[in-house]
Amino acid sequence: MRFEGLTDVGRKRDNNEDNFGIDKKNNIIVVCDGMGGHLAGEVASEIAVKTILDLYGRSIREYMDLIEGIDDKLPLSVRKLGAAIRAANRMIYNEAIYNPNKKGMGTTAVAGVFFESSVGIAHTGDSRAYLWRDGKLSKITKDHSYVQELVEDNEITEEEAENFSQKNVITRALGTKYSVKIDINIRHIQEGDIYLLCTDGLTGELRDNEIEEIITRFYPDTRIIAEKLIEFANNAGGRDNVTVGIAYVKKTEGYKKEQKELFAEIPEETEEFLEKEDEILKKLYKIKKPPWFKTPVGKYSGIGLLVIIGILGFLVHKRTSVPRIDSVWIKLTTSPDSCEVKWNGKNAGIAPLIIPDLKPCSTYTYVLKHYGYKILGDTIRIPAPESLQGETIPISRTLQPEATLTLGYDDEKYNDYELFLDGKNMGNLSKFKGKDSQEKDFPISKGNHRLEIKSDIGGKFKEWKGTVPEDGRLIVDINNGVVSIFVPGGE
Repeated sequence: MRFEGLTDVGRKRDNNEDNFGIDKKNNIIVVCDGMGGHLAGEVASEIAVKTILDLYGRSIREYMDLIEGIDDKLPLSVRKLGAAIRAANRMIYNEAIYNPNKKGMGTTAVAGVFFESSVGIAHTGDSRAYLWRDGKLSKITKDHSYVQELVEDNEITEEEAENFSQKNVITRALGTKYSVKIDINIRHIQEGDIYLLCTDGLTGELRDNEIEEIITRFYPDTRIIAEKLIEFANNAGGRDNVTVGIAYVKKTEGYKKEQKELFAEIPEETEEFLEKEDEILKKLYKIKKPPWFKTPVGKYSGIGLLVIIGILGFLVHKRTSVPRIDSVWIKLTTSPDSCEVKWNGKNAGIAPLIIPDLKPCSTYTYVLKHYGYKILGDTIRIPAPESLQGETIPISRTLQPEATLTLGYDDEKYNDYELFLDGKNMGNLSKFKGKDSQEKDFPISKGNHRLEIKSDIGGKFKEWKGTVPEDGRLIVDINNGVVSIFVPGGE
């Protein structure tokens, strides 16, 4: 095996929250992308890399109990890797508990361990693993992200996902929750394979076919490949930190058994196991429980018991004057009306509507769809009860048209003519007149359409079939009883 790793801050960021690590002795490589602000992201990614590599390198006897709950049908190397990643999650999570300035920090993680004639890939988050073999690049991992869920639910296409406004929202990471799920992929390796592990600083700037072309051009020089991937990502914008880890399979001699491709998921730890896991980690890393005054409660207790008593008194007073809010309703309105609403992955109905029984301090996702408009997907977090102004929260969202159709005409007699779009009567042309002019845009979806303008006695002036142009604006002029179709760049 030959390993290579490289990281770069990019062109837009001031600090690098990515991290990577390589243990050539144990044939393991790890790439992480931290998040959290105030330098907490780089702390999280550093903890993850160090914990994973250190634990994996230890004798299995030292932490055999950490493998509990991981399918014993998986190879031992993969179970060790999964246990090490779960432990990294606990190390980051506990660090944030006792350091409020690091609250909310976390990191993605993608790691590969090579053993016998196989590789085990484990990941959580949107950092990816790819396989380049015989000039072709294929993605191994599946992003744990909000936009990936929309693609899988057929809410948006792969092409729309590339420019989706919430593409950086991840649904799984290390350190942000007390326990974590881990995806596993095990496959057979071949001589000449290139395994690429990378953060979204690379995949956010370069398409898969561009990555494939770079690897093919500079193969098998792993150092040059790493340098060129980062160079091209920065030249394409460099909006994020970018990190690549590369494993090149030079030989697979001595192992004849071929590993069939296997997908598995390591489940979250149980509450009982979490306590056991923490005790093991405390012994391994000699972690001492911080004194009371250094815990979050101690730090924010101020002058101690008197302040606590004062707070309790204040809360009692507030309880008598402010009603308790256990759940809230959202009143959702949209522009245009009649948008289809999917709430937390389930159909909720047509806007405007009321969405009841939502819990304070909880986060929800929604998707809005309407013919002729771009799909809008977003998340909303319900505030804490003390921040709420009542039990109903009004929310209004505006969708943007996929494209627009502009009608213009110079004679009022055309006001009574009707517009038919794909066989549907859209109403009299006067409906589309602006206040100060006789032109007004209305939304239309991109693609092939049939446009007809008819008189009230059924006469047809013109029928047009075609595709809305790339700039999304089709202009239709009606002059002297003739309909002309003008598309920017030609008639």
